[in-house]
Amino acid sequence: MYLDTALFITSFGSLILFGLVAYGLKMSQNTQSIIILVMICGFMYMYLFGLDLYRESNYQKALDTPLQNYTCAIFVRQIHFNIGRKQQYETAFQFKTPNSKFLEFNGDPIAFKHIAQLQTLQAGQTYCFHYASQIHDWNGRFILTELHPFALLKSE
Repeated sequence: MYLDTALFITSFGSLILFGLVAYGLKMSQNTQSIIILVMICGFMYMYLFGLDLYRESNYQKALDTPLQNYTCAIFVRQIHFNIGRKQQYETAFQFKTPNSKFLEFNGDPIAFKHIAQLQTLQAGQTYCFHYASQIHDWNGRFILTELHPFALLKSE
């Protein structure tokens, strides 16, 4: 389940629960409306800023973890998943290891900001990279922490 969907379901459920509690306590309509407005503002804040903070903190955890896997693999393709009606999409990168195992990595804007080479990946070329195998994005994809072309490493 997407994190934003979970946030929406939680928000909606808490508003319904509040309505039942308010009805049971016989709160005045003015008090109910003020509390509901405050709750809606809080949920909107969490939705607009909390998701970005979650992504950034998750990426930072991946960078800070000492358990980094290192491997070289062939870049297969960049995948775009539609996530909304307004042409919004999520990006993932797929690599194939020498033992024919496919690895998918997160392509959030934070990853593009940290690893500039993601914009110039070419299908069929070999890249070596570090990733945190214990930390995943909300879709279960690994998070790249470092990326280098294979030819660059051979020449050093």
